[in-house]
Amino acid sequence: MSESVIIAEINKGTVAGVTAELVSAALALGTTPTIVVPCTDASVADGAGFEGVSKTIAVKATVSQTRRCILGSCYRRCCTTGIIIAAATPQSKDVAQELLQEEDFQSFKT
Repeated sequence: MSESVIIAEINKGTVAGVTAELVSAALALGTTPTIVVPCTDASVADGAGFEGVSKTIAVKATVSQTRRCILGSCYRRCCTTGIIIAAATPQSKDVAQELLQEEDFQSFKT
């Protein structure tokens, strides 16, 4: 089974429900998902304990550092698999697009 990285959606300081849908999508693809949780408080990642997830990584950073930290964490986790799953929100799409451009991935599907 290959691995995938999910960029968790955060809403009002908690992991948003759409993240569970992303986990379901990753499992349906036949991957073992790792969730990357962008946060300023690592306890936010406690809400990302979904069944089927192999690992949850809290990317603790200030607001100005968050995007760069997410990009680095996602790249390090998916560099062997290349599968990143993000919600279709402007913020997640921007992060995924920047990661793909920065690391010169070959394809990007929205």
